[in-house]
Amino acid sequence: MDEMNYQAKEKAFVIYLYPEAGLSIKEQIRFRNILNNLPVPVIVLTESPYFLSDNLKGLNYFINNVQKITESFFEHSYWNAPINLEKERIKERFEYLFVKYCSVLEIKPIISNYLLADIIAFNDIDLYIIVSFLKHCNLEYTLEIDKTKISLALSTYLFS
Repeated sequence: MDEMNYQAKEKAFVIYLYPEAGLSIKEQIRFRNILNNLPVPVIVLTESPYFLSDNLKGLNYFINNVQKITESFFEHSYWNAPINLEKERIKERFEYLFVKYCSVLEIKPIISNYLLADIIAFNDIDLYIIVSFLKHCNLEYTLEIDKTKISLALSTYLFS
């Protein structure tokens, strides 16, 4: 580690590309723990949810070299929400939903509140946040929504 810091003439860090390649889920979890215990910051480029950051500040999502998880996205989502939400709640739910569904965002996911689908969201908050992010990223999606299970305000937002 000292040699890495010396060579870099700054504090060193490690970039790891796709650590999930060739590893089982159990091995990915174990390897993540090893990386977390290194005495140096580790940046991981991954498609595996087992290597994603445990907090919002460590999550990145780039399209055409533009970061999509930004404070302005959360501000916009807060001020334009068709339902009553606190900004912190938006961030909490976004973090959960992103980690859970990041691997399907770009495949024109089916989003449903009553069927098995690529993205399943049973409440208004989750439906709003995931659709808001997909719109923000200009990604395509299909809605399979039972309108009787959501608020009129959210229904208007989703289907207008």
